[in-house]
Amino acid sequence: MSEPGILPKPVPFGKYYLLERINVGGMAEVFKAKAFGVEGFERMLAIKQILPNIAEDKGFIEMFIDEAKIAVQLTHPNIAQIFDLGQVDGSYFIALEYISGKDLKTQYERARRIGEKISIPRVCYIMMKVCEGLGYAHEKKDPQGNHLQIIHRDISPQNILTSFEGEVKIIDFGIAKAQGKTSHTHNGMIKGKFSYMSPEQVRGLHVDHRSDIFSMGVVLYELLTLERLFTGESDFETLEKIRRVEMSPPSLYNPHIPKALEDIVLRALSGNPEERFQTAYEFGEALERFMRDQGYYYTNKDLAAYMKEAFSADIEFENKKTEYYRSLNLKPIEEAPRPQAPRRPAADLSWGDEEMETQIFGREDAIAIVDDADIVYADESIARVDESATQVHLSGAHAAVSEEASTREFERWDMNLDLGQSPRRHNSRPGEELDLDLDIEPRRSAPLTSQMPAVERRRDSHTTVPGAVTAPPANYKKRKKGGVNPGVIALVALLVIALGLGVVWMIRDTTAPVMFAFGEEPVRIYVDGQLVHEGPTPYEWEGSAGTYTVAVERDGFERYETKATLVAGEPTRLAEELTPLNYANTGFNVASTPEGAKVFIGDKEVEGITPVEIRDLAPGSYTLRVTLDEYFEAEKELEIKLDQVIDHSVALRPAKVDLRVTSDPGRADYTIYTAEGSERVARGRTPDTASDLDASRNYRVVISRRGYDDWEGTFEPGTEADATLDAELTRTESEPAVADARPATAASVPDRTGSSASSGSSRTETARAEPARETNTRREEPAPKPASTGTGTVSIASRPAARIYINDVDTGNYTPLMNHRLPAGTHKIVLVNPEFNLNKTFYVDLKPGGEERIINR
Repeated sequence: MSEPGILPKPVPFGKYYLLERINVGGMAEVFKAKAFGVEGFERMLAIKQILPNIAEDKGFIEMFIDEAKIAVQLTHPNIAQIFDLGQVDGSYFIALEYISGKDLKTQYERARRIGEKISIPRVCYIMMKVCEGLGYAHEKKDPQGNHLQIIHRDISPQNILTSFEGEVKIIDFGIAKAQGKTSHTHNGMIKGKFSYMSPEQVRGLHVDHRSDIFSMGVVLYELLTLERLFTGESDFETLEKIRRVEMSPPSLYNPHIPKALEDIVLRALSGNPEERFQTAYEFGEALERFMRDQGYYYTNKDLAAYMKEAFSADIEFENKKTEYYRSLNLKPIEEAPRPQAPRRPAADLSWGDEEMETQIFGREDAIAIVDDADIVYADESIARVDESATQVHLSGAHAAVSEEASTREFERWDMNLDLGQSPRRHNSRPGEELDLDLDIEPRRSAPLTSQMPAVERRRDSHTTVPGAVTAPPANYKKRKKGGVNPGVIALVALLVIALGLGVVWMIRDTTAPVMFAFGEEPVRIYVDGQLVHEGPTPYEWEGSAGTYTVAVERDGFERYETKATLVAGEPTRLAEELTPLNYANTGFNVASTPEGAKVFIGDKEVEGITPVEIRDLAPGSYTLRVTLDEYFEAEKELEIKLDQVIDHSVALRPAKVDLRVTSDPGRADYTIYTAEGSERVARGRTPDTASDLDASRNYRVVISRRGYDDWEGTFEPGTEADATLDAELTRTESEPAVADARPATAASVPDRTGSSASSGSSRTETARAEPARETNTRREEPAPKPASTGTGTVSIASRPAARIYINDVDTGNYTPLMNHRLPAGTHKIVLVNPEFNLNKTFYVDLKPGGEERIINR
């Protein structure tokens, strides 16, 4: 089978056969393998092996062994089962359950790519099963009844798999922590994927099982919103967001999330472990209760149906591979004839000296001859002469394998086996050919990874293709010196060529291969509407005779589509230079008040100053920033479509503002305080101008004059650099009782368009009457409010983000604001964002111990 990712010949590894590599990470690689038992028993499993360059790291070896020791004790339907821990050629490996399916990261990325509607029942069902598996691990006890105190510490979408049959599995306990493990994590050491850590994990503090619950909350949040929760421009920024638990309610991104489910998510994501769910079981029960209350009924059959529909092409390819493996008719390694060991120096491990139970053979005793459809292993008694071996070389570039740090299952690896000149198809690049080098030169053992054609390292111009491990024949005899028999070599070469031609002749008429050549940039290839490949080309797709609709897509280019008629046994080549899309009529017109501001798209400065036209932008979302000296920066995210031009105008707010204070009657004393406290920033006598006030803050103004009631109002800077506040004072009544209060005239302050506004509207200063006071006193501070008998909390979210004013006082905070504590009673909440013309008022009646929520969409 020549599909990418399939080895021409399985590689024996201990008592297993390695069939294909399904993933490689920074420290270990994972292979799909087959194991045999008695009476024809066969089983597919995964082999996780330490990379050769990591094998000398004692600390990682201990952590690797710890993973096996921890996971082997866990037997649960929602945890991938560990079967074996072993060592081959000095390299440790773990044999574990093979799950045919996809991880949640792959499903998340697919849903975002195609705009798939979020299925709340499916997401909740998957997380319920994760809770069951983690709950079991967290409460696992040893045979003596002691809690193992297992903590996974790396719960993330990459480590949660759903099989094509509807199973949910947790994998990779590689950095899990348990009581009594061999390797120990020092305090302050951070392990795990940054975006899914808990706040205590980020701080390097002691963590317990509730850290996993926070990580599950992050995964649940992202699956429900299809938005990353904690991500920044750098790892440090990401960690800071987690440390402060900066987030918006999930309903802000997905308004279909019920409040009951949102409460579950927010509880799991509490920064304080004491306020989270205390066990994974409790988390799962809350999700189950929510599903029951909403009338949702979801089972593994529903999940299996979704997986089979969403990943039908992958399942078909998986079935092809299974059939191919079955056709190889592999035999258990233990059934191979026991080899007779030739005599060797004591330092070299001989066939007879090795333990047959693990079948660890010296790899220098076998060679491989590469053919079009297979690898044939030559008899060492023919090929080996005086510790030397005939070598087969394959010139040309080797297939590259992309590596990812996370451990997740891949269905194939990018490997094209170069097969020389073949009438059936030719995958190799120009200049690549089969080069048979019959020189005799010594061979040495190579690590297991180098046996895999898809992962060979860069070698010299002649690259040795080592073969799989096979035992020498029983009639092996050491040859005398004098060289190899040329006739034998010629016979072997002819046999290989004849076999290759025969295989090609047998199968050439049954397939119709198509070679796609659209450049090295990633493309998406569709055949009859079905995605068959996503990545760079050249890529070969093997179909059958018939007519197909073929389409090729690349971001930023026009879609290529054609009808292709395939003939059995005849290769077809599709190569085209894709046409870039024309974005001449796609972009923004940006204007500002005042003019002359710089414009940035993301971090890139646009040429010119406002007003400015921006064109040649690809459709998508962009963050526009408008900056001008001595003014606050204005930022807005806008999304454009093809051939769309958006006009974006912004009124910039000055960084400093001058406030002219007048009163009727005049010659009154005024004092300006910060709105959020009692800090005095200016004082004088009307009429007067307070200069260089910080426009990012709000202010409280108090005006006093003998014989008149004190006047108090608030001032909120707008888009004008010069503002005016007018106050009309009320004469004090002669009676000591409180006078019939007459509301003072609202202070006139220009709003963001330059016009004055009245009390209660955007950008106004409110005035209110105060009780009569003794004429010989002047109030410098407002009267304290009566103490509340209790407190409650309010959470505020807004889209777009807004500055928060509570009871006409600027809090200095922006949305989102979570669990903000206030005295019980009625409170006025104002959300302000002048850039979006947002000025909205809410009222909340907060009860002692109560919780209220305000969401502005």
